[in-house]
Amino acid sequence: MKLIPMNLLSNQIERRWTVANFRDLTTTKLDGIFEVYARNVKTGKTEKIEEANLVVAQARTLMRDLVVGGNTSITKIQIGDMNKSLGDDISDLGDPSYGDTELENSFFDKAYASREAITYDDRPAIKYKFVIEEDEANDSDNDDYERKLWCEYGLINNDGKIWNRKIKPIIKDNETEITIYWTLIF
Repeated sequence: MKLIPMNLLSNQIERRWTVANFRDLTTTKLDGIFEVYARNVKTGKTEKIEEANLVVAQARTLMRDLVVGGNTSITKIQIGDMNKSLGDDISDLGDPSYGDTELENSFFDKAYASREAITYDDRPAIKYKFVIEEDEANDSDNDDYERKLWCEYGLINNDGKIWNRKIKPIIKDNETEITIYWTLIF
């Protein structure tokens, strides 16, 4: 058995526990699932979309603040149209960016209807539910049949900061109730 002098052992322990030896925060796995159920209130027909979404960089800071006792929590969803209207070319809306701090053009906010702690693929998660009724978030230019192009979505905390961002065009009308389930996976 070889003895290591205490001063060398101490240096090795210090070196092993430096911040550089911990996993880089940018590789920490933080995911989101975006589910949309669009139900026609007249026919009962329901369509479903389920896709991954981007957890933006500032969400990591918000998580840190939450863990150390900060007063932050997700309170609502924001919906935006990216300054697009029905009839505009929406074939290339782009992708959300890791550095996004807000939606391009938000026009509607809605508080969550419920939230629950769940497990998703053996990982802890929080699932938020938002319900947008058929008479909400429609374009009011046409009295007979109101329609609005939705393009972008964000989970927003009580300070107005964005956690997640998703770009997905949906045409909302006054016959459709939209239920969005947004899951944050840690």
